Amino acid sequence: MKLKNKKNLIAIITTLIFLIWLIKSIEKETVIQLINDVEPVWIAVGIGFYCLVYLAKVARWKILLPRSSSSLKELLGITGIHNLAVRAFPNPTGELVFLHQAKRKNIPYSDSLAALTINRALDFVIIGFFFLIGATPFLASLTKPILLLLLASILFISGGIGFIIFVSSTPKTAQKIINKIFSSRMLARFQKSVEQMTSQFLTAFGNLKNWTTYFKTVLLSCIIWLSMFVSYFFFLRGFAIELDFKTIMLGGAVQIFANTIPNIGGLGIMEAGWAAGLGIAGIEKSKAIAGALAVDLMTLAGTIIFGLIGFLIQRGEFFASDKIK
Repeated sequence: MKLKNKKNLIAIITTLIFLIWLIKSIEKETVIQLINDVEPVWIAVGIGFYCLVYLAKVARWKILLPRSSSSLKELLGITGIHNLAVRAFPNPTGELVFLHQAKRKNIPYSDSLAALTINRALDFVIIGFFFLIGATPFLASLTKPILLLLLASILFISGGIGFIIFVSSTPKTAQKIINKIFSSRMLARFQKSVEQMTSQFLTAFGNLKNWTTYFKTVLLSCIIWLSMFVSYFFFLRGFAIELDFKTIMLGGAVQIFANTIPNIGGLGIMEAGWAAGLGIAGIEKSKAIAGALAVDLMTLAGTIIFGLIGFLIQRGEFFASDKIK
């Protein structure tokens, strides 16, 4: 069985296991209560912050793709389709969709890969920081789950920062390490193509190596994830679940970390992540799962809508100028 097929099979099995767990864990009475207590105003505020997430992502792509001639409208299309692919397909298939979309807009592969790498590294760093902030109330009495998640967050933070510093500061060393890995007999046939791609990637990465670019990118990354966690806060409040912001940062971060496990659509696994994070904070399991389901359905709806907008933009049917005389 090919590696790709194995990954897809793992994603399907994982999704089914967590989906079965979710269905068994949902309490009908709690869900009915949530629906009865819906407050549309707070939901609308959450939607506003969720839209801000996408606008900030578009701005971040614009900064990280300086050689791209794509307009903000085209980057919105790429962002919408990319986020939908990440949500719908097993990792890293969604990321490959971004590279394909960028190629269609004549963005060099090395540029789009460098931008995607920086994006993901910064995302994990910032999510890790949010988790650390959310976990501060529980540091006085460390439990095993908290300790493991703290170690995971520190790993994500140090790994992301370390990778960016290493590739930016020592591109020649990075090139030598990759060349050495692919100089073995088993991988020798890929050596030339890998060397060429690596060189292009490091060159593209080097083009982004300036403090202004990094400062803007880090700032936008903070805006993206702060807006995302604020949207979680208002979505939960819209379903009459009032939690303090630190608790939401804790639950939301665990949910994001959990979603890195191969899965399809985040069904079940995102709710499990929320339940684990909120459970650490002492939130009742049934309430945590019902609230998580509500939040994930809201974000899924938003992802589908922005994905549809992306497809319409690419077909020239959305935000299109009127050329008919």
